[in-house]
Amino acid sequence: MEKVSSQDIVKRPFFGKSKVLLETIHSLDEKWYVEFWDIHYFFLGIEVYHVKREVIHQVKPNGKKVNS
Repeated sequence: MEKVSSQDIVKRPFFGKSKVLLETIHSLDEKWYVEFWDIHYFFLGIEVYHVKREVIHQVKPNGKKVNS
């Protein structure tokens, strides 16, 4: 079985960034969740910077999400 890296999934734009959602983890009480993102920045089609970011979202009682 061949392992697929996030680099294989990322589309390489000429300028800008591309984001890949790696994982989402929900809390036990369903009041918040965390998203793990893999972000690649490109200049002239060459990757110049790579970062993994965690974003926490709070869910309101009416089902809408709030970024924190």
